[in-house]
Amino acid sequence: MSDNQKKGIAFIIGGILSFFIIPFILRSIGLYMIYYYLYSFFIIHIIAIVLIGFGIKILISKDDEDSSIDSNVSTKGTVQLNKVVNVTLVGGIIGLIGVRPNNALNSRIKKENANGWRVIQIIPSSSGNLLLSILRILLLIVTLFLYTTADGYYVIMERIEKE
Repeated sequence: MSDNQKKGIAFIIGGILSFFIIPFILRSIGLYMIYYYLYSFFIIHIIAIVLIGFGIKILISKDDEDSSIDSNVSTKGTVQLNKVVNVTLVGGIIGLIGVRPNNALNSRIKKENANGWRVIQIIPSSSGNLLLSILRILLLIVTLFLYTTADGYYVIMERIEKE
C-alpha cells in the first residue's frame, strides 16, 4: 500500500469518525448550545464531507505530484543532475495518528533511490511566514483539531548521468 493510499484512508476514516465523535464530545462536556448550532447548520456534516472528499482526492492521486526542482551541471562526458524534493506532512489529530515523519521521508527517499537519485542533504522546511502560521491555526480550529498542514522537509538529491 502506497503512502498516498494510507493518507487517503486516514482522511476518509477521520471524516467518518468526525461525524460521530464531534457531537459525542460536545454533548459529553455539556456544550449543548455549540452542539445544537453545529448540528442545525450542518457544519458537522460539511466537515465530515470535506475530510472524506480530501481523502478520496489523496487516495486517487499519483505519487508523482510532489513538487521538485531540477538543475543540470554539465562536465566532460557526464551530466550532474540536482533536484530538491519537498516532502509535506499533515498535522492535527489525523497527522498525529496516521502520519509519521520518518516513514514519509523513508518512502520518498526509497522511491527516488529506485529512480537513481542519491540523497545529499535533508533540511527541515520551517517557514517563518506569520500569515501561514495564522492560516494553519485557523484551519486547525475550523476542522476541530482534525487536520492542518505542517512543515515538512526539503530533500536535496543528485544523480550523475553519462551523455
